[in-house]
Amino acid sequence: VTLRVNDRNRGFGFACNQAFQEFEGDAILLMNPDARLLPNCLMRLQKTLFAGSDVGAVSPQVFWDDDREFYLPLPYPMSLYEFRSLLSSRGSRSWVNRFIGFWWRKKSIKLWQSEKPFKVGNLSGGLVLLDRMALLKAGGLFDPGFFLYFEDTDLFLRLTDKGYRLLIEPKAAAIHHYDQCGRRELLEKRRFMAESHDIFLKKHGKVWKRRTKKALERFLRPA
Repeated sequence: VTLRVNDRNRGFGFACNQAFQEFEGDAILLMNPDARLLPNCLMRLQKTLFAGSDVGAVSPQVFWDDDREFYLPLPYPMSLYEFRSLLSSRGSRSWVNRFIGFWWRKKSIKLWQSEKPFKVGNLSGGLVLLDRMALLKAGGLFDPGFFLYFEDTDLFLRLTDKGYRLLIEPKAAAIHHYDQCGRRELLEKRRFMAESHDIFLKKHGKVWKRRTKKALERFLRPA
């Protein structure tokens, strides 16, 4: 273990990049301090990550509790982040949020019942195994412009833009305890999240428009 202590808090992404730059392995594991791998998890993740040259990142099936009763839901699609403020202002009982909740719950259940690697459009940086070569082709690990939050969303968008798949391997299991952020820092946490959300939108623009254009291009080529 090599320990690096910075003179000040330079941000989550900046610190992860320090480790990435000093490490030469083919696979990079990101894991939050409140997460732990269950037996054989890492081996299964490696097997899935290197099973295809177009796989950029793999996450395990994640549980929120030690008894493995509560599954971690799928991260929302990146295109929905553009409408985050609008959707939250509508309230949880609005028809649009109820529809999104129903649709996303159905997709999450499909993942939880799957026995094969499950392709997704986004992952969480709290527990994920990444292909080093894919990271380099996508511009590196994290953009240090994000002090905290959305640095992983930015990363996975860059990976998918380069044609890499994001997978969840249901045969690999891990625990990531729910909502371990200190209660005293909730206001600061929300401030960081709002600032990073703005940075993400300014950097990537309208994700849904880009995705729609790419889908149309794929459809029109054979036509």
